[in-house]
Amino acid sequence: MKCKDIIKLLQEIAPEEIAASWDNVGLLVGRKDKSISKVLVTLDITDEVIEQALKEQVDMIVSHHPLIFQGVKKITTDDFMGKRLFKLLSNDICCYAMHTNFDAAENGMGEIAAKKLNLINTRYIKEEASYINKNGEQVVVGCGRIGELDEPISLDELCKKIKKQFPTDSLNVYGASNMNNYMVSKIAICPGSGKSYIKDILKENVDVYITGDISHHEGLDASDQGLIIIDASHFGIENIFVEYVEQYLNQELSAGIEVIASESKAPYIIV
Repeated sequence: MKCKDIIKLLQEIAPEEIAASWDNVGLLVGRKDKSISKVLVTLDITDEVIEQALKEQVDMIVSHHPLIFQGVKKITTDDFMGKRLFKLLSNDICCYAMHTNFDAAENGMGEIAAKKLNLINTRYIKEEASYINKNGEQVVVGCGRIGELDEPISLDELCKKIKKQFPTDSLNVYGASNMNNYMVSKIAICPGSGKSYIKDILKENVDVYITGDISHHEGLDASDQGLIIIDASHFGIENIFVEYVEQYLNQELSAGIEVIASESKAPYIIV
């Protein structure tokens, strides 16, 4: 199977055209006509991930975050990005990124996260884009989800549920003084960095907003407006991408093509 054939499968779940205008998705390194026998799925393409790809003799890396965000003026081994690109190109490894298009996809990041928490009656936090699917139907998509629990639980129980369902050991909770007395029913969740949606969330009368990359002052400002925010870290929620895409490709790819997950862990430790 060629790289372009795998890209076609990935586009079925996250079309490139629904990515944000500032984003850089798609095939960022490599050849579309490259024959692929082994695929590595990862959240980020770090030096550790590239070393795993070399060790495992991987032909293609599928990542959530793009390896290249800004223009590259030169590829040499004088800087860290040049070293990464040089290794990938010299070893003929393709790199494909599905970032904000996967975030906004109908069954993408937001939907997966909502299902992890068993949310019902879900809808997008904000509709972002639309596209025509393979059946000729217009599909409206957006980031994050707002939904409800079957029955209310305490904030403390919700935090335990998040730690169980997502790969995170540490949560920052803004706006709650008593974890056990505060009951939660309506939840908004946006994997990754969701601070740009706080104004939208405040209009929705949700009990808790779960996201990542919330600063001290953003958390305080939101709590003063009556919103509890759980910061589960950027990595903590978004790493669900790896499991989902690995399973999807294993189901869809022909026999003889191996799909493996990155061994990379969170880029920090809890001490």
